[in-house]
Amino acid sequence: MFKEVDWLMNEEGSINKIDAIKTMVRKQVKLFTCIANWNGKDPVKITKEAFQNDIGLYGFTKPDSNSLKPDMKPY
Repeated sequence: MFKEVDWLMNEEGSINKIDAIKTMVRKQVKLFTCIANWNGKDPVKITKEAFQNDIGLYGFTKPDSNSLKPDMKPY
């Protein structure tokens, strides 16, 4: 199945686990790792390692009242 995908993401934020699956995917597959508060990983370390290993980053935050954009009137 991994040979058929265009991208694959590890949600744990582990560069080592991404390295472990590189032989299971096509060379053209874009690999990603996740930056999230819940996985307890150091985002600075993950970002640096991801850039060094050509791994994409996916991140998100829990929405709250301050994270929503204002309606279009101010623009």
